[in-house]
Amino acid sequence: MVLGGAFGTLTMGSVDSAVDSTSVGMPGELDYDVSTDGSGGFGLLYALPTMGALDVSISYFPNADDAGLDDSEYMDTFGIGAAFDAGMATVSFGFESASSNDADCSVSAAAIEGIATAAALITAVYGDSVCGDMDTIPVGAEMPVSDLTLSAGYSTIDSDQADRTTMGFGVETSVGDYTIGAGSVSYTHLTLPTKA
Repeated sequence: MVLGGAFGTLTMGSVDSAVDSTSVGMPGELDYDVSTDGSGGFGLLYALPTMGALDVSISYFPNADDAGLDDSEYMDTFGIGAAFDAGMATVSFGFESASSNDADCSVSAAAIEGIATAAALITAVYGDSVCGDMDTIPVGAEMPVSDLTLSAGYSTIDSDQADRTTMGFGVETSVGDYTIGAGSVSYTHLTLPTKA
């Protein structure tokens, strides 16, 4: 359902997060690192009226999977995103925070007993996956140069276990009805939590 007017636009249902809806210049793996895992299911997306060259959106998701507030993994996911068209380039910035019902991301001894590989054991013990409460901050930029569109982005996800930082650069051009992307390069760095 969409309500629109001089106050802006409010969209309810299965919506993009505010960060996702305003982000620009997110090539390669950055497309997957813009939103937290909590931005799914039923949500509210409010887009403020455009202020000159600035677009701002705010989003809220009460849970991540529409299964109900009591048994959803993520609850209360808030986000704010903004995009500014500076003429020669468009830049975007956002922040999103998701609260998890499994904030400690603990692994039981029984689960560890069933692990067959060393890699899986390291994952379970040291927590090298992004899980639990999450905060994400993406920054992106997009600039047309002649027939090319240059893009660059940076995203960081801070979680209860591992933290992930991703940077990417891309080049795109249009040939007739086709858009060709070349040179999309992404770099991802995973930081493991410190164990006592």
